[in-house]
Amino acid sequence: MPPRQISLPTRVAAGSSRLKVAGLTRSASALAWVSGCTLRNGAQAISATRKTASATPRAERAGVLIRLWSDSDASQSLWHGRSKLPCAERPSMTRMIRRRDALAGLLAVPAVRTASAQATGAPGQRVSITLPGSRVLAGRIFLPEKKPAPGAVVVHDGFGAIAAFDQIAELLAFDGFAALVVDLLDGRTARDDAEAAALAGGLDLAMARDALGQWFDWLRSRDFCNQRLASVGFGIGAALSVTVSSGARVSATGIYYGRIEDPVDRLHDIDGKIIGHFAERDTWATPISRIDLELRLKRTQRDFQFHVYPGAGGFANPLSRNYDRGDAALAWNRTVAMFKPACGLAP
Repeated sequence: MPPRQISLPTRVAAGSSRLKVAGLTRSASALAWVSGCTLRNGAQAISATRKTASATPRAERAGVLIRLWSDSDASQSLWHGRSKLPCAERPSMTRMIRRRDALAGLLAVPAVRTASAQATGAPGQRVSITLPGSRVLAGRIFLPEKKPAPGAVVVHDGFGAIAAFDQIAELLAFDGFAALVVDLLDGRTARDDAEAAALAGGLDLAMARDALGQWFDWLRSRDFCNQRLASVGFGIGAALSVTVSSGARVSATGIYYGRIEDPVDRLHDIDGKIIGHFAERDTWATPISRIDLELRLKRTQRDFQFHVYPGAGGFANPLSRNYDRGDAALAWNRTVAMFKPACGLAP
């Protein structure tokens, strides 16, 4: 049976008309709630949303799928249906409402302020470390309301420390982490995949590993950090994050399509849980490299879980041609669901 359609005689906020979702994606609930929150006619939108939720059987458990289709010369409508996510990954409706604005930042939905910015009360603060040879590397720290908190290090991909990674740190702060975005490229950023590949290829890996190690020590030594650490890396940043996590007493490590070449003995020194997100059609972190990493982790008896996203390339960076909002939202929900209990936070 096709999902029910509810027509709304409302206009979408200025700046959000570019948001066009045609058809349903695998990402279900997260993007759905983000789309719903872009309506500015509050009373009408809330009323329609509540009616939709109440009409959905077991909505409290399964989550409600609400989609917004918006175009300059088309009417707006809401679609609803039951989330098809696995039961263990279905967040409650209350949690989805709390996080819908925050997810908007990660999904690059126009004209929506992230809830995490409201939670922290201020944008990230600039911090820096000095490497041997007087080289200064910058970062940005985003703090949660409750401190001390577990720390989380966000390691960028070849695109550099672009705004998307600040938004990821804001999401982590919203969920209770003191989140640090590191900049390993001295402020250089890429505009497209070709530039990103060039920047990643020119990165001094030895320097980057040393810098990350110092950033881990810096974060753990702060008064607002309770000594527990997590790290999440993307692309080349994922490989660096795993290398530095080895022996660094990290409670949780997130890998976004990273090609990890660390030997078994080094992987054995990773203390915490590992979650990996891999794109089926990634030409760098290929399926073969993923399977090889999985076999090495099994030999070390590490606690890990891998997720493969069908038909996708490197999907989490909004500047990449492979960007996929749905996969990004689903991967993020899975990451946070693993990170929080691993670092002592309530789910």
